[in-house]
Amino acid sequence: MTYQTVFEATEQGYVEWWQAAVGLTLVFVGVALLFRVSGNIARWFYAFIALIWVAIMFARTDTEYREAGVALREGRYHVVEGPVTDFESGLKRESFSVQGQRFSYSDGVMIPGFHQTARSGGPIHEGLRVRIAYAGDMILRLEVAP
Repeated sequence: MTYQTVFEATEQGYVEWWQAAVGLTLVFVGVALLFRVSGNIARWFYAFIALIWVAIMFARTDTEYREAGVALREGRYHVVEGPVTDFESGLKRESFSVQGQRFSYSDGVMIPGFHQTARSGGPIHEGLRVRIAYAGDMILRLEVAP
């Protein structure tokens, strides 16, 4: 059977991460400006916290993205193939099984693995024939039958 790749972790960038980081930075700057009457120390404190947060998030996500890429390149993953069963789509999480292997993910969690729910245009639905490369509980490559 032929499959079409709809997701591969090595082809993902930091688009979502940068959106969150910029948004978080703006929130911290906004809070710092609200405390403007408290003097320069409050503004510098909040700006410092925002920068530390961004640095920590970048380091964490950079490591995760690199590890996902290495796992794919070095073949350190398992593959499961078959129809999607037990599909559940909730407000925050989505889950399904393929040949007894359970997968669960959320749009709101920034990971290098597949995490696009059906609510936001993701391709997974009951009965869809898929081939999935995964490590742990992370989907590294998602292929679907046409």
